[in-house]
Amino acid sequence: MHIKKLYIKDFGIYSNASIDNISPGIVVLGGKNRAGKSTLMKFLRYFPYGFSKSLDIPDCRIEYEGEVQMLEGNEEYNIRVKGFSDPLITAYSSKKSYKKNLYGKIDSLTYREIFTISLDELQKVDKKNEKIQSLLLGAGLKEIIKIPKLIAEMKKEGGKIGGKNGNPKIKLFKQDYISISEGLNIKEKALHQLDEFKEFKDRLKAVEQKIHTVENIKDSIEDKIFILDILKNNYEIYREMNNIDVNLGSGEHRYVYENFIHKHLSLEVLNNIKDEYVKIQSEYNRLKINFSQNLQDSGKIEEDFDLYGDKLKEMELSISGLKEKIKNYNFSFNEYRNSKREINRDIIDINKHWIDNFAYILKVDTEELSFGHLCENIDELKRCKDKIELLNSRIEELSNRKKLITEENSKPAFAIINNYFVICALISLFFIFLGLFIYSFNKILGIIASLIGGALCHSIFNSIYFNSKKNRENSIDRDRKNIHQELEKNKELLKKINVRKNELSHILDEYKDKLGIEDKNIPLDSIKDYFRIIRDIKKRVIDLGYTLENIKKLKEEISLKLNNMLDIIFIFEGDLKDSVKLSRENVESHIISSSEYIFEFVKKLNNIRNNYTDFKNIKIMKSAMEEDILKKFQLDISEKNSTDFLSEIDKNIENFNIYYDYKINLERYENLKRRLIHSLKLEKVKKILLKSLKNTDDSDIFAAFKKYIENYISREEIDREISDYNQKFKNEMLKLENLKDERLNIKEFMKKLYSSEDIYKAQKKIDSGRRALKVKAEEYAIYNAAAFILEKVQKTFIDNAKDTILGSASDILSNITQGEIVSVLPPDDLTEYDFKTCNEDGKLNETTDILSRGTKEQLFLSVRLSRIKEIKENLPVIIDDSLVNFDNNHLKNVIGVLKKLSEENQIFILTCHSELVKLIYEEDRNAQFFKIDQGSFSEVEGNVLSDYLG
Repeated sequence: MHIKKLYIKDFGIYSNASIDNISPGIVVLGGKNRAGKSTLMKFLRYFPYGFSKSLDIPDCRIEYEGEVQMLEGNEEYNIRVKGFSDPLITAYSSKKSYKKNLYGKIDSLTYREIFTISLDELQKVDKKNEKIQSLLLGAGLKEIIKIPKLIAEMKKEGGKIGGKNGNPKIKLFKQDYISISEGLNIKEKALHQLDEFKEFKDRLKAVEQKIHTVENIKDSIEDKIFILDILKNNYEIYREMNNIDVNLGSGEHRYVYENFIHKHLSLEVLNNIKDEYVKIQSEYNRLKINFSQNLQDSGKIEEDFDLYGDKLKEMELSISGLKEKIKNYNFSFNEYRNSKREINRDIIDINKHWIDNFAYILKVDTEELSFGHLCENIDELKRCKDKIELLNSRIEELSNRKKLITEENSKPAFAIINNYFVICALISLFFIFLGLFIYSFNKILGIIASLIGGALCHSIFNSIYFNSKKNRENSIDRDRKNIHQELEKNKELLKKINVRKNELSHILDEYKDKLGIEDKNIPLDSIKDYFRIIRDIKKRVIDLGYTLENIKKLKEEISLKLNNMLDIIFIFEGDLKDSVKLSRENVESHIISSSEYIFEFVKKLNNIRNNYTDFKNIKIMKSAMEEDILKKFQLDISEKNSTDFLSEIDKNIENFNIYYDYKINLERYENLKRRLIHSLKLEKVKKILLKSLKNTDDSDIFAAFKKYIENYISREEIDREISDYNQKFKNEMLKLENLKDERLNIKEFMKKLYSSEDIYKAQKKIDSGRRALKVKAEEYAIYNAAAFILEKVQKTFIDNAKDTILGSASDILSNITQGEIVSVLPPDDLTEYDFKTCNEDGKLNETTDILSRGTKEQLFLSVRLSRIKEIKENLPVIIDDSLVNFDNNHLKNVIGVLKKLSEENQIFILTCHSELVKLIYEEDRNAQFFKIDQGSFSEVEGNVLSDYLG
């Protein structure tokens, strides 16, 4: 599931902001501080579940509102959130709308804590955050994470029952242990006093029988006194009811009451009806006069308004839009003429024969002619000319060199070895002077030295001469051959380039013909400019054609609507007294310029229509009220036209007063009767009054009461009988008290003895104590066994699951840290929001507190990404500047992980850091980039966004 389109109408800084065609992969939204990134994060985080007042969200301008278009497989959904209501989800395929959790089984807390990642949420704040820890660990440890608490609770509950070791003399065991001990003592003593206890038990039984007899007599007297009190207390009520019953016997008032009771009218309602009818009658007369003035025939215009009234209203509503269209038409027509003049002015510089004849320009097929190909040919022709010039210079240079080498070869060899001859001569002179020097000491040795020096110089000179001559000849031949080869090669290349030059010249001549260039000697660069000018003018001519078509369509649309208005105007024109006769032909021929008159007439007709609507509404209201009055007064509707409604209302007001007085008396009688029956509904009263009846109702109780009370002439007679019964009651109470004192004395003496019953109670107490002790002992054993089992389950589960539960998180963290951390393990206390880590050297880090801030954030990011991969629902992931503390190497690794995750989940990255944007752009060319600026979005290239943020 991924977000395809986003529209935020009102949320914080955003107002009517939208993003279309959102990529299903990585989407980077970059902006500077206070550009709206955090606000966007909160919108993406909460919109699937709706907004509420309890959330930490920014204020809205009017009412929170936004729409999101999402794609899940082949099904497309539109989600609309407004105010604090639940999101409204519409499926495009079925067009059905419904309200539910958009993200299925993923609740709001899970999505907020797992799929939306900010920098603060990666930094561990509270080590005892069990809820977040449970979400991060997921299905693997979601239930086992509760075990540490359960173990503590089990041990605590077990300790309450029997302490640490289960001693029966302490805690909850203590009371049952004491009860068993007391029972054993009582049982032993009771066995010695059993016989004496039996005698007192028989005596106690006889006394209790006498007490029972006296209590029955007492209860009977008490019932008689009670019923006499009831008669006494209700005597006045009964007499008042008799008096009211006499007054209700009037026949005339009873007839009015029975006729009026079904009308369900009150004095307030009747007075309101009268006031409202008088008011409607007055308003009806006023509106009738207001509507009828300035009309020829009010009956005909009423029919016309009924037929065309809605059309008139629509026309008046459309006037402002038509005025705007007429304004646009005039503006567009002026723009069209100005554009046409500008094109003609630009055409003069190209071809004066094309003025006002744009067909020639449209014939030039600039689309068929490739500007790029033209530029390439021109550039190639320039290069050919430059090469020809260079080759000609090179050929001339090679020819001159060849000539010089030939002349050099004709020079004598001595001219070449002059330098060697001078050197040899100098050496010979040196030996001659040396010989002369030696000759002054030794003549023979001096002559030999001179001869050897001369012979040596001669030999060296001959060798140098012949070698130099041979080398010189070889070198000249070799240079002559190389120059000849290069000269021929350049001539061949010159020939080819001349052929290509002629081809390119021919191609450019064809371009000139197609572009209509008359000057064949136009400079090459000018052809490009000419092409661009023609292409630009052609585009402007085409755009001008589209503009003209739009102007014509707009004129037709305006004319059609104005003619429709004119049709309605001519229907109503004869209905008005002071209407001006118009010539339809003159108006239609200048329909747009006559629009203001048409609009004024339509407004005038609508004012009259409004008066007619008011009159019609009050007429309907008056008729409806008269029918309602007839219905409420239960009169025949056929007598509507002959009825004097005000007189009829006054008559009903008078009858209501009679009805009301009778109703008050009747209600008083019924209230008194209800009060009387209510006082008789006591179970004791019913039992006394209706001794012989099984099934009774209120009428039976009232009849029995009436039968009783009619035996007494006055209330004083009842008082005398009550006094007699009170004296009898006192005598019986005295007997009862004496018997009870005797019973109490017997019981007091029996308490000092133990009976067989005491033995039974003692045994019962022993058995009860043992049973209770057994139950508590079993409960104590259960708690301790449960704690032991849970400890074993927790240890076994963690030992078996270390390599599987957080395996995916270990792989992700290993990739990010380039193998520095190889695994992530759960903590010993699973309720702690913490993890263990293992380094590549095998060192185990017991807590994340010892890790650097960046590594700690990488760890918690890995756990979250691992959890996201495990969840089947591929929901959008939102990351808000959570990667700022990572260096470039780790950041590249994280981007690699996110790139792989984006194959399944859409990822939104909100940032203000240019380096992060740059790295994502380099690592993932499929990523999409948006610039956020003061609550608006614009799609840009990654490098552009990076430069903007830099």
